[in-house]
Formats: sequence, C-alpha cells, structure tokens
Amino acid sequence: APVVAPAPDPGALLPPPRVPEPERGKPCAALSLPAPQEVGGLQNLIRLVPLFGPFSPEAFAMLPAFEPGFQVLGPLFPVFEDGLDQAAPVLDPLTVVVQRLGDAGYGAIGPLYQPYRQQVLDAEAQLAAYLQPIVQQLADAPGSECLIALEGVLAELAP
Repeated sequence: APVVAPAPDPGALLPPPRVPEPERGKPCAALSLPAPQEVGGLQNLIRLVPLFGPFSPEAFAMLPAFEPGFQVLGPLFPVFEDGLDQAAPVLDPLTVVVQRLGDAGYGAIGPLYQPYRQQVLDAEAQLAAYLQPIVQQLADAPGSECLIALEGVLAELAP
C-alpha cells in the first residue's frame, strides 16, 4: 500500500496575524488631539548625569529596560529640561556636594564592593533584558499615541 503523507495543517502554512504598531508622533484621533510639537529624550536630562558619580555604571545599567517608556514620555522631556535649567542655581552647587558624598561613599565601600561589582552589573543587565519587553508592550499598548498627544498638549501649556 502506498504511504500517504498527512495533509498539512492550513494554519501552519499561514503566518500569524500581524499586530499593527501604534502610531508614534501621530495625532490621537480618538480624542481629537494633535501630534506633539516637540518630543525629547534622555539628552534633555543631561544635567542629572553628574549626580550618579562613581555609581554611574549601576545607574545606567537599567536604561535599556526603560528606554521604550522614554518614547511615551517624549513630550515631557523638554519640560523637565526647562525645570532643571531653572533649578540650576540650586542644582549645580548641590551636584558638587552629591558628587563629593558619592566619591566618599564609594571610597569607603569600594574595597568590599569592587570584587562583586561586575556580578551586580551583570545581574542588572539581566533584569533590564527581562523588563525591556514588558515596558515595550506597555509603550505599544493601544491608546499610547493618545497619551503621547495628551502630554504634548500639556507640555505646550507649561510656562
């Protein structure tokens, strides 16, 4: 008797349905909101970087996890930057104090921490890799374009 191969499953031949990507930087039709006029990013917060001092590697190890969320907050970053610029007379001297404290703290714990630092950084990188898709899903959730457009409207109202 001839061997007959089973018929292929039609579902296995078709690609999975494509989930549409949310529209970034587009108007929110559901709420009749325009697209944001200005969208920023982490570069707007550069004034905060010196605050991390010797612990910068630990602070920045988690950035990949939250990067997708930065897209969603984009219209607010220029507002944050303006606030940081306005706070410069207080923030700049405070930054020097925080840097000195960070250096002294790291100097005190460094001999104990240094042998384990790479393990801590590796663990942070693993956690960031785990969290990144979750944050991406939240950033891509239906309606995220409306949140971004609403932030754009609020940013334009900021003094």
